[in-house]
Amino acid sequence: LQVTATYVSPHQVNLIAPAYDASLPDLDVYTPGRQAELKISNRGNNSFSTPTCYDAATGVTTTGSTLLKDEDAKIYVEGYFTGDAPHTYEVEYQADATFRARKWAAGGHPPASSSGAASASYILADQPISTSPTHIDDSVYVSWATTANKTAGSYCRFDANTFYSIPFSPVTFEDASTPTTGADAVMVVEGVYRGPSSYTFQVQMAGTTSLFYYRSKEYPFGAAWSEWSDTLTISANRTAIGTYPDPDRHEDLPSGITVRFPTGLTGKQDGDAWTFVAHAGHLVTYYAEPFVTAPVASPANAHGDAGSIAVTKDAYDGHELATFTIVFGAGLGCGDNCASFQWKVDTPSGPEGGSPYSDAIPVAEEASTKVKLAMGVSVAFSSPSGWVEDNAYTFTAMPMPSSVLPVLPDPSLAADGTRRLW
Repeated sequence: LQVTATYVSPHQVNLIAPAYDASLPDLDVYTPGRQAELKISNRGNNSFSTPTCYDAATGVTTTGSTLLKDEDAKIYVEGYFTGDAPHTYEVEYQADATFRARKWAAGGHPPASSSGAASASYILADQPISTSPTHIDDSVYVSWATTANKTAGSYCRFDANTFYSIPFSPVTFEDASTPTTGADAVMVVEGVYRGPSSYTFQVQMAGTTSLFYYRSKEYPFGAAWSEWSDTLTISANRTAIGTYPDPDRHEDLPSGITVRFPTGLTGKQDGDAWTFVAHAGHLVTYYAEPFVTAPVASPANAHGDAGSIAVTKDAYDGHELATFTIVFGAGLGCGDNCASFQWKVDTPSGPEGGSPYSDAIPVAEEASTKVKLAMGVSVAFSSPSGWVEDNAYTFTAMPMPSSVLPVLPDPSLAADGTRRLW
């Protein structure tokens, strides 16, 4: 879904969130409502970094305003980069006024430059140097102010950033000792960062080529790193890293960040390190949907229940606050091995004194099989038996407003059922 945004500052835009779409995944199951990823289009203004050029004849490297003073060295990078991840591009001059181009993951190292097999790493070769734009790939175009005085072996490099903003900066790599080169030096960062503030993360090889750990500090002004994490096994598959504190739950929740190493254990050394920034603010919360809380055990419950109860999330289709109560084996004499339950639901418009309980319903034979109750709400039990007689659990279902409002009901409720606002 795309909407128009109004520029406010380098760090702020105003926009109307797209209409709620129930088919979109919930990217933060720990937060009420549905969290969707928010991407801001750079419109090309920030798609490309300022080129840096090396002159093979003089050995001089120039960039920015210094580069622009030399018409023969001036290169133009245009277009809207359509790649999925940031890349560094290199445009190298060949003999006979031609050029070739290659790219690699931003923050990584270029492939070995040689003839033969390594030439396969070049996207283009033997292309005429021109004052008209030449397409490299992914909607990246280059052209020059003049076609004269280009020395073979000279090159220009620039970074192409994704067309839409992403939660993560390009990854920078720091070699520890024996050179780690090419794809062995690449770490890919993925996911959608859920933390409330931005952090710099550093991932480092930990003593062997099979383990790594990580640490973090606040971005951009954090001075002190956190303690190193426990070690994790390096893998070509995604590995989750990072947590953030949840003041309401008094616990740390997953950050949503994953890292992977395309070549696995190959070619890495103790102390090799990768650094990137995880930027907050890439989630938009939709409250235009209902919310169902987790079940809470009655303080009077006896110990010994066989497992846990799961309630369908975001499925309530009622129009008012509702409190569901589940009780196991009431009056059946099943002791600590009950295999049935009763339930009721109470609402502000319901009968005085509360609603009656249902007849006994068998707990599903298959663990985690959903049992439908009412108004779109279902429950699932981790065990088909072994529940303690008369133990009770309650959970609350509430409708959410049909649009995003300045003041919204907090899913946490007071004991009398009134809503707190924030």
